[in-house]
Amino acid sequence: MAYGDLAGVTPVAGLYVAVAAMVMYALFGTSKQLIMGPEATTAIMTASAVAPLAGGDPVRYAALCALAAILVGVLAFGGAIAKLGFITDFLSKPILVGYIFGATLIVIGSQLGKMFGISLESDKFFQKSSNSSVVSTRGTSSRR
Repeated sequence: MAYGDLAGVTPVAGLYVAVAAMVMYALFGTSKQLIMGPEATTAIMTASAVAPLAGGDPVRYAALCALAAILVGVLAFGGAIAKLGFITDFLSKPILVGYIFGATLIVIGSQLGKMFGISLESDKFFQKSSNSSVVSTRGTSSRR
């Protein structure tokens, strides 16, 4: 249910996605050790990709999330048919660890207010800090 909240949809939608993903992997999956289901990084990426396109309309937001899920499924199925799994061998471990660590910080930052029952002015600390670092580097010039 928390992944649905991270993605910006209702918690019930998060439950439906979890069940649907497990059923689809049981039918089409190839590994008995792989766990398939919703996860925080996918929820964060879905929210960041769909929110600007939805324009604040919750019905359009849910429809775009569903469309994104279907398109990802089609691409994954096409990649499996084309045997493109070898591409993941080119991703180094430090890149993957950094990606997971960054997603962890985003999840922690977005859930602190809910966990402690306090009202936060903004849960976009990392976005604001990255924007301010870009502004501060643009403002400096190297003079010789």
